[in-house]
Amino acid sequence: MRANPNLLFGSFSSAGINDARDQYHQMTALQFILAYDIIRFKSISLFVSTGGSFTYSRGLFGTGGEIETPGATSSYFNNAYFGALGGAGLRISWQNSRVAYEIKSLNFAFGNKGFSLANPMISVDYKLRK
Repeated sequence: MRANPNLLFGSFSSAGINDARDQYHQMTALQFILAYDIIRFKSISLFVSTGGSFTYSRGLFGTGGEIETPGATSSYFNNAYFGALGGAGLRISWQNSRVAYEIKSLNFAFGNKGFSLANPMISVDYKLRK
């Protein structure tokens, strides 16, 4: 079992989505993740993870795109969310190395106020002590 604190940054826009108002927002999340190896073969393992997060999101809705109502104004928002995390992926960790690599194809978060996030993730872990 491993415990990992994470700091996650993201920036999003509605580019390529043509049935929604233009929007731009950023997200910062402080996460604490517990991961457990289900299957391990030499330096490769299949793992599942769970944890909690605090996420702060801020941005702008309605910047004058095609479907904006004439005379509509832009609106700013900022929200804080508490939530839970879950995921699964592949980990490569050589026995004599302090560095490990994770590829999470399933990574999701959900929380209060309807918060949800799903994304793939690639990470590099570094052990402070051997």
